[in-house]
Formats: sequence, C-alpha cells, structure tokens
Amino acid sequence: MFAGEATPEERAQFTAAQAARMQAILDAPLDRLFDVRAVAPRIPAKARILASLTCEACGEAVMETRTRRFAGRTLCIPCFEAAEKRW
Repeated sequence: MFAGEATPEERAQFTAAQAARMQAILDAPLDRLFDVRAVAPRIPAKARILASLTCEACGEAVMETRTRRFAGRTLCIPCFEAAEKRW
C-alpha cells in the first residue's frame, strides 16, 4: 500500500479495515481508551525577578541573566554574538 503497488482490491480492503479500526476506537468505552487518575502535581518554584540591564549596543532592556560581557560592555545575546563574530 505505502509503496504504491497495491491493487484496487487491496486498496479497498485496506480502506475498509482502516474504517473499522477507527470506528472501534470511536465506539470504545472511555475507560478502555484513557487511564484517568488523580495526580499530585509538582508546582515549580516562583521565577526569580532579576534586574533589567540596558544593552550597550542596541539600547534594549534585557534581563540580567540574558546579558554577556564583551570588551568591557554589557550586551544582549544577539549583540554579543554579532560582536563576537566581528572580533
């Protein structure tokens, strides 16, 4: 079928079998399809709020952890990568 070499009869048989499988799934009771149970969620810790710094190349404010120091300047990552390539 997937190689494109199926006869018309084989295609019809495949289509019928596929339709039967789909209908069996649609008709199945939910407890056979899904495992529903209570879970204990793990709530992540609150995000740390860090200072915003200004990129000395483009002037955009950027979170401190998303900056890089290069040649004595504080740069956002895109400006850092561009400066690094020119270096």
